[in-house]
Amino acid sequence: MKNQNTMIAASLAGAILLSGVANAQSGGRDTAVFELYGERSWSVSCEVGQDDGDLINARERGRGARDTGRIVVADAVSGSCSYDVPENGALMVSMQTRHSVFDCPFTVTADGYCQAQFAPGTSGTFQFRRMAGATAGTGS
Repeated sequence: MKNQNTMIAASLAGAILLSGVANAQSGGRDTAVFELYGERSWSVSCEVGQDDGDLINARERGRGARDTGRIVVADAVSGSCSYDVPENGALMVSMQTRHSVFDCPFTVTADGYCQAQFAPGTSGTFQFRRMAGATAGTGS
C-alpha cells in the first residue's frame, strides 16, 4: 500500500510540474490560479472575493482514474475553498504564487511549488489572500 501511495504521489507531482508553464500564462498578478490533479471523484469548490466586491463561485470535479481541473479567478482579493477526496481517491492542489500577489496557503516544496496533497477519505477547507500591502495588478 505504501508503494502504491508513493507511485500516486509521484504521478501527481509530475502532472503539477508539467502544468507550470500554463500557470505562468494564466493572467495578471492578481489572478488566483489553482491546478487540480487527482484520482476518482474528488471535488474542489471556491468562493473568491474580487476587487469590486463581487463573490465568484467556482467548482471543479474529478471523474476518472486520473483527472485534472483548474480554477482561475481574475482580480481576486481572498477566498475560501473546500475539498473532498473519496476513500479510494487522491488529490493534489497547486496554487500559482510565483509572480503573483498571493501568499501560499500550503507548504512550499523544496523546489518552490505551493502545493498540498490531500489524503484519501478526507475533506476540509483552505483559505488564501493577497500578501499584506499588495495592490491589484502590481504585486507590491
